[in-house]
Amino acid sequence: MDLALNSLADDKLQATVRCLAPHGHLLEIGKYDILKNTPLGMRPLHANISFQGIDLDSLFKGVMQDQARASQPRPQMNLHTTSACLHTTSEPWLFSFE
Repeated sequence: MDLALNSLADDKLQATVRCLAPHGHLLEIGKYDILKNTPLGMRPLHANISFQGIDLDSLFKGVMQDQARASQPRPQMNLHTTSACLHTTSEPWLFSFE
């Protein structure tokens, strides 16, 4: 299999890794083995597989915070324009600010 989205733990995690094809990708969304610090052998990396752990709780927490910020009214901003003028002669750069 080229891509596995896994939330299974213990021997089922190891079985999922064994199912990956060369250059396959494993996306681990389960927390049990990560928090338990379950070892994952290095041999599958010989087949150029990639392994990525994804903490869905922190992703969703960030999305919820972004949505909360987006729903709050934003303060009015006054932007002042500034112009800069660059002369193409051998003179030093000249800037004028309005």
